[in-house]
Amino acid sequence: WPQALPIGWIDAGGEPLSPLNREEFFGRLEQAFNGDCAAGLYTGHLITPERVALVNDVLATLEPALYVLDPEWCDRSGRSRVPDEHIRRMSERLLPRAHVLVCNAQEAERLTGRGIGGPSDMREACRALLDRGLTAAVVTGGHLDGFPRDIFHDGNGFEEIGGDRIAVKGELYGAGGILSAAVAAALMRGKEPLQAVVDGRAYAQKAIRGRLFLGRSQIFEG
Repeated sequence: WPQALPIGWIDAGGEPLSPLNREEFFGRLEQAFNGDCAAGLYTGHLITPERVALVNDVLATLEPALYVLDPEWCDRSGRSRVPDEHIRRMSERLLPRAHVLVCNAQEAERLTGRGIGGPSDMREACRALLDRGLTAAVVTGGHLDGFPRDIFHDGNGFEEIGGDRIAVKGELYGAGGILSAAVAAALMRGKEPLQAVVDGRAYAQKAIRGRLFLGRSQIFEG
């Protein structure tokens, strides 16, 4: 099957790659793309300048036909783990190369400089993000108060994707990463962007209900 190539190949334990590991990493990617077993690239958890720089090098070298980007800087409370300079670098280097962006409302606020309090703000954020050259963007609203809904925009119109809020004890971690990875996987299996988001959201909800564990990625209550 076509497969997303996760950022986990780039580093281990949050540490930058050594030159040897970096060379090995590029070798793996080139083998995957040249062998037609990779349909695109998906990255998340880009919380260090080293990660942004390395992904930028990968994009410049391999020029994947599909690149799905999830910043993954903000937690459920909206706290950001990265400084403004880091966001500027990502906006300049990675966002123009991305085809599809999946981000939560807090991340969209920092990428666009717009406050987001509800669906109308999410639509304006999607519009601003598409002005950067994206094919499609989805801003998720699960971190906002009220009925949970995500806003999708591909330049042809907006789609609001809603669902029931699933009751959990304490805080929930990992759902955003599961969503963006599922969207990327659906896109790389040939789904259109809107259907990929719908399918990805359904998968993420199933994961929350079942407390699904996927390798080192996990959904759990804290």
